[in-house]
Amino acid sequence: MRVIIKIMLVATLCLLLPCITVAAVSYASARSSLIEAHLTASSELAAQQSATLTDYFSDILADAERFKNDDKVIEFAASGKSDDPSEYIAGQLRTLKDYSSGMSKALIFMPDGVITASTVSSDIGNIQSNYENLIENAVSGNGVSDFTMLTGDNETQEPTFSVTRRIFNEESLVVGYLFEVFYTEYIEGSMSGSAADMYTTVAVADSAGNIFTAPFKTVAGFTELSPYSAYSSDITKALEAAESKASSKTYAPPVISSGEKRQAFIASFISNSGWSYIYMVNYTGLTDLVNDNVNEIGITVFLLILSIGGLLAAVIYFLKPITVFSRILEKKASGDSVSRIAFTDRKDEFDHFRDSLNDMFDKLAESNLRYETMVEMTNNIVFTIDLKRKTVETSKNFNKKFAFRPKDDTLEESFIYRIRIHKDDKEKYVGDMDSILKEANFIEGEYRVRNLYGDFAWVMLKATKFFDRSENPSKVIGVIVDIDKEKKSKMTLLIRASYDALTQILNRETFLKTLADTIDSTHMRKDLSAVLFIDLDDFKHFNDDYGHACGDEVLKFTADTLKEITFERGFAGRFGGDEFVACLTGLTLYSNAGTIAQEVIDVMGKGFTSESSNEHFTVHCSIGIAFLHESGKNAEEVIAAADAAMYNIKKHGKSAFAYAQKGDVVEVLSPKPIDSTI
Repeated sequence: MRVIIKIMLVATLCLLLPCITVAAVSYASARSSLIEAHLTASSELAAQQSATLTDYFSDILADAERFKNDDKVIEFAASGKSDDPSEYIAGQLRTLKDYSSGMSKALIFMPDGVITASTVSSDIGNIQSNYENLIENAVSGNGVSDFTMLTGDNETQEPTFSVTRRIFNEESLVVGYLFEVFYTEYIEGSMSGSAADMYTTVAVADSAGNIFTAPFKTVAGFTELSPYSAYSSDITKALEAAESKASSKTYAPPVISSGEKRQAFIASFISNSGWSYIYMVNYTGLTDLVNDNVNEIGITVFLLILSIGGLLAAVIYFLKPITVFSRILEKKASGDSVSRIAFTDRKDEFDHFRDSLNDMFDKLAESNLRYETMVEMTNNIVFTIDLKRKTVETSKNFNKKFAFRPKDDTLEESFIYRIRIHKDDKEKYVGDMDSILKEANFIEGEYRVRNLYGDFAWVMLKATKFFDRSENPSKVIGVIVDIDKEKKSKMTLLIRASYDALTQILNRETFLKTLADTIDSTHMRKDLSAVLFIDLDDFKHFNDDYGHACGDEVLKFTADTLKEITFERGFAGRFGGDEFVACLTGLTLYSNAGTIAQEVIDVMGKGFTSESSNEHFTVHCSIGIAFLHESGKNAEEVIAAADAAMYNIKKHGKSAFAYAQKGDVVEVLSPKPIDSTI
């Protein structure tokens, strides 16, 4: 005997047993007890049928979810093309239609309503009717519409419903919609024969209050459809109560009186569609039937009691494998990877279930082992955040990188909140983590993290959010990549690009950019700052008489002098050839700039000993001084003013410094006398 027949038999007996037992114990209460049992049976049937439709819609939504997450489907939807779709897209739509029970057609339309692919080729390029409402329906719920009447292939009106799902690109933006139209054959088959008896009428109500019932030819609101219109307010209450108690699935309201006729209503909510299963029981007719047959119940009770022992034994035998399955699955849920299902061969479907589950457990264990091995063989750290359980798991190599050890696996105690981040990167890190735990679907960032050796090392962190079937966030899976060597290498290259190769001070471009930033900051702080434009006197003499090696030594000596003098006073750079520039910041008096310029002249005048010729050389220079904000509005103007002041010195004897003046007058200040012999 098939297991499904055994379970149905046991369920039927269990439903009848309470009714007959109550009637035998108390004849006076038999009528009300049997009616209550009938309502209970109807409630169970309603729950079973709503569960059947719930599974039906779950399959539809799961198929749609797989289709819309296909990379090629996403790419096609994102392209927005309205010409003939690829054979792949068309084939996928046909497959989706062929494998979905009752589907009339499937298509893809853009946010502006234009149909770009369809199982009906004539649809392509047209505007999908009522697409604004379909988009709203896809956003507000699971995308299941209410019942609608649609003209079928034979030009007759037929009841249908539709499912609309959003198609997201990699940036989680909506690029299109999957739209499916279904006929109601499956729902009709579910409803046919599901009534407990002749006194029960079965119907399905959608979220708008439309009633769908035999003979399945029309759809109308229950306020318009007989006999439901007479009980519209009571049906509304039953539907609201069923939705509010969706977790228990079924709601049985008290008997409702209406004149000489009395009706009872039972509603069971179909959660993933927003619909409800409705049982309308003719209470008056059921009461008459009970009154006619209640006397016969007593005889049946005695016979039924005799069979109770056998029934209990049968139930224990039939359901023992289910108990074994449940116990093993609980162990698996707690992390047991070794346990397998084992019981004696029964020669029924349970044998197949046992072998299939054991095979699945073996494959899952093998897959987990392969995944753990791959993770351990790479330097990358993989982590998983369970958003529902608020827990965090990391790969084992986490301990090889970082000294942090969490107290437990809770989110609050995990590295997400507790690991040491460099103070300059902490604000960005906290913002990224808060974002992925709330509204963002993907993050990527680079941060400095304290490693196992106590140093701050650069890492790249990427994380992606995953969603369950209801499109609620369920997990975040991420990876931490060690990029310390690459990052520091790039920083070294950046530093090299900013400095003059010969003198190792700022090059022209970097000095101009740094000076521009200084001008902006000193304008806000109102600091006194100045630019020195330094030109070496008679530099050609060194190259011509002593060679370019000596000339390079002169340039390096000048750069070293400027670096030493501007240390903690500002910054210096090589402007080109034998021209140098320096920026002095934080001056208290205008004369401070001249004092420092004289210091430059004095130090360079003392000279240096050449390594190439082993001779001692003195170096003379002319310096022009221009103050920020007084000699120009930007870096180029200030340097030009200092250059002009220096040029005037060249015309008045060299080896001195001067301030940039308005007009043509330049004050030239001679340096202290220095022995300039070579």
